[in-house]
Formats: sequence, structure tokens, C-alpha cells
Amino acid sequence: MRILMVNNFFTRAGGAEQYMFALAELLQAAGHDIHYFSTDKKPYRIETYPYSDYFAPFIDFPNLGLRQKVTSGWQSFYNAEAERRLTRLLKDIKPDLVHFHCIAYYLTPSVIQACKTLKIPMVMTLHDIRLMCPSGSLLRHYETHCADRRCVTGHPFHCLLNRCKYNSLSASAMVTADFCLLKMHRLYLHINAFIAPSRAVKELALQAGLPTQKVIHIPHFVDAATFTDPPDFNRDDGFFLFVGRLVKEKGLHTLIEAMQLTPEARLHIVGTGDLEAALKQRCEALQLNNVTFCGFQSGEALAEQFSHCRAVILPSISYETFGLTVMEAFRYGKPAIVSNVGALPELVQHGVNGHVFPPGDAVALSEALKIMISTPNPEHLNTSAWNTYTRWHTGQDHLNAILNLYHSVMNPLPGLT
Repeated sequence: MRILMVNNFFTRAGGAEQYMFALAELLQAAGHDIHYFSTDKKPYRIETYPYSDYFAPFIDFPNLGLRQKVTSGWQSFYNAEAERRLTRLLKDIKPDLVHFHCIAYYLTPSVIQACKTLKIPMVMTLHDIRLMCPSGSLLRHYETHCADRRCVTGHPFHCLLNRCKYNSLSASAMVTADFCLLKMHRLYLHINAFIAPSRAVKELALQAGLPTQKVIHIPHFVDAATFTDPPDFNRDDGFFLFVGRLVKEKGLHTLIEAMQLTPEARLHIVGTGDLEAALKQRCEALQLNNVTFCGFQSGEALAEQFSHCRAVILPSISYETFGLTVMEAFRYGKPAIVSNVGALPELVQHGVNGHVFPPGDAVALSEALKIMISTPNPEHLNTSAWNTYTRWHTGQDHLNAILNLYHSVMNPLPGLT
């Protein structure tokens, strides 16, 4: 089978890209022919990819000048050049199926039109919630988790009224307009199947009105074969660990406040992002000596952080579609302390393999930290975390589910098209 993967970026920039390439490796190992379409933003994951000349020009919309925004900004709604280039590629490589990942703002739904015109079956993994929430985060005023989901089940103008995108009127207006256009041109409804990586995402998609028969729950997978023996649960230096982008959506202000309330706790923050300078200044202002900023880490250095921490913390206030960092913690036999948003409570059972607290509640997070500190070497949590990892869906499980889905959209039953 020849499969074309379509994503905004051809790099290992984030979770969507990591998943796309991991899935591609599974499919290639099973004998399938994999191709890619993206923007031409570099560095490429595969520098010698032979069809990169087809990639659409990358437009750095946030950094455009006023005149450029006026002349080029419309392309964030519908990128006609991406449609033209993808059409040429589709005619040249003739894929059996196209698998979309993230296409908002850069490739845009124009790439769906290209596949629709040539009548090529399409599936899409819901890596984010942009089809359900205009801001893509379920954050009201870009401050607090949106529990009532008015845009999901009602009118998207709530995003504009509440300034949900960066608490900015202009940014909220842009995403609201984009969301309304999505609803009007209905291109996404031509996709044959949507892959929800968690039950929470599937539930949200159905609330937003995506067709029930098209939304399929297929969890992300782990490579449990590389960790056949339990890790050393005694490798515990007592510090808590945050790994991820330093952005507001991740609930880092709540985490810093919780550290102020829990001076006996120690925290390592691994990652970089827009909030890095502000978070450091906040820690200095509060005279917090229990927070260490470790910068970006990968490979052995990151593995050491996971191996030696007491637990991993994900205090997100925005909607998490899966929670790969939680599974990474479980891989090392470490429990996770997570906020009760999106898919996170599907992975973490309170008191079993970690703790769950209300999003944005620094007092509740502080209490969870205190419980973990008062229970040194919590072997029952470590064991449960490890067991969750080893019992999770493997690459082979995921491959079988994906191929079954591919075949079902390529050969639909009567009445399901």
C-alpha cells in the first residue's frame, strides 16, 4: 500500500511529528510505501527526501509585517499554493490513501480539497482539538480551563467574546473566523475517518458534531519491547520533574505557586519556551530556591531526569489529547501527578499510578506533592506505573488497528461512505 503522510512540518518539532514518523516506521517495516507532503520549513527530518521539491512554501504568519499580513494573511485560511503542489504530487506518486496530521494555518484545508478532487481516501489523526474549539485549547480568556464548552456545542463567537486566544481580541477574531469558515465550507466532512488518540478526544469530537461512524478511537502506542525488565524503583533522588514546552497552556504558573506552598519539595523544569524568562523572574521574586531550570534536554540527559525523579508533573490547564509525557514517566516506573483535563485522567488513576487534581488548583497540587514527599519510595505507585506502561498498546497493536482502518475506508461498506 502506498500512503501519503501530510503534516504542516517535516521535522521532529512536536508530538504530532514524532507520532507521524513513528507510525511511518511501523508501516515501512510491514512493507508499505510511505511518502510525505509538508511545508518547506527546515531542518527536514529526512534531508534527502526525494519529493521535497513539492513542499509548499512556509509562511511565518506570526512574524509577518503589517503589509505582508494584508497581502498574505488570507493564506492561513486557504492555501491555494499548497493545494496546487499537493495535486501535482498526488498525480505523480498515486497514493492509495492520504493520512492527515496537523494542517491548520499552514497547509490549511485546501489539501483536503486536492484529495477530494482526485477521489483519494483520507483519514486524519486528531492531534489537537481545532475542529472542536476555535482556540484549540479549551482555555477561556487564555487563563482558565473551559468546562462548559460553549463553542464546542454552541456558537464559536464565545471564543471572540471571551478572548480565548492569547486573551487577544485580534487573535481570537482570527481563529473564530477560521473556525466559522471550517463550518461553512465543510471540507473536513469529506475525510473518511478521524482517529481519536483518547476516549476524551472522541467524546469531544462527537459533541462538536463529527459523524459518529467516522470517529475511531485508536490510542497511541509504546515500544514496551525495549523495556522488558522493571526499572530500579530505588533510583529516587526526591525531586519532582516537569518536561515540556514552557507555555501558559501547560499550567506552569500553577506549578510555581504550588512550589511556593510546598517549600520542602524540589522541582526540575526541563524545556524551553515563551514563558521561560517570566517564570525565572517569578521564582526570583518569590525567592524560591527549590526550583531548578534545566533547559532543553534529550537522550541520556533526559533519561537521567526521568530515572531519578520522585514523580512527573503535568499541570496542564488546556486540553491534552493524550499525554505522551505520562507514558514516558511510566516507562521509567515513575508515577504522574496530572490535572483533570482531557485524556490525562484516562492514563492516571488517582492513588494507583499517580494523583489527579483540578486544573489551576495550586493548593490541591501542593497537597499531592506533600503526599508524595511523605511516602518515600512509594513502590505501589512505581509498580502500577510500570504495569500501565507494559500493558499499554504496542506498536503491533497500533499497526493492526491502523491497517484495519485504512482498509475500511478504501473498501467502505454500503451506507458508510
